Amino acid sequence: MEIVNQGQKIQKFLSSSDILIASAFSGAYTRLVCQPLDVLKIRLQIKADGQFSLYQSFVSLFKTEGVKGLWKGHNPGQLLSISYGVGKFGVYGPLSKQIKDSDSKLFTFAIGNLAGLTATLMSFPFDVVRTRMVAQGLQIHPYNGIFDALNKIIRNERSALFRGLLPTILAQSPYAGFQFLFYKFFSSIWRDNFGVSNSSILSGSTICSTLAGLLSKMIVFPLDTIKKQMQVSGFSSYTGNVRLLPTVVGLWTSGGIVRFYRGLTPGLIKAMVTSCISLVSFEYCCLAIWKYKQNFA
Repeated sequence: MEIVNQGQKIQKFLSSSDILIASAFSGAYTRLVCQPLDVLKIRLQIKADGQFSLYQSFVSLFKTEGVKGLWKGHNPGQLLSISYGVGKFGVYGPLSKQIKDSDSKLFTFAIGNLAGLTATLMSFPFDVVRTRMVAQGLQIHPYNGIFDALNKIIRNERSALFRGLLPTILAQSPYAGFQFLFYKFFSSIWRDNFGVSNSSILSGSTICSTLAGLLSKMIVFPLDTIKKQMQVSGFSSYTGNVRLLPTVVGLWTSGGIVRFYRGLTPGLIKAMVTSCISLVSFEYCCLAIWKYKQNFA
């Protein structure tokens, strides 16, 4: 897939600030498009009885909270996505320049893991705030914005801003690694079978990044469910445990292995769309910056 290889070549001529700008744009744009899927996924993951399907959850949310409900938690979600995007691509971009063997799957996976770890640590407090604000309904509305939520969480729960960090690291670090690895793997298959003509660039980018997001999310989804349960434990009407092992036991007791995959459908849809938009928009933003420098610098 030409855009992947072209994007990686172009990144070698971009400064760190250029890559950070492309990363921030990619994260913000991805969040804007995917927030409704994130809201539905989180609501399904933290719901105790699991009676609602994806469609029923959408109808219920739309009836009770309207269109705004689909973008609940969008502001902290934007800070989450921007900081995560900057951390992920800000680490992966410069390190990928050091790859002498462009087909090195092990090195790609390793620096993808490091990028995911860095991004997770940078963005995690915003993840907690986003999850809490998505979880609160119309009748339960303890937070009036990002800063109010941060203030109340720090004042009343102290370490809650990093609750669920361990399963998040266990999920997001390999998720980023698998995402970059699968992206490069499918890219090589696309390039070998369909060539590198201009007409195949966008379709190749879309298909390869979508498949990468789908497979990566399926691998780590149970850990994401564990994280969400830990993040909302003790919050409002949501019950649970703040520790990892009791949370796992509680989820297993309440529904077996299926309980860990509740919300998988919107999660996979979101993962495919997010991966596609994130990776493709980052590559094209890098390309746009490079062309601008070529024409006006």
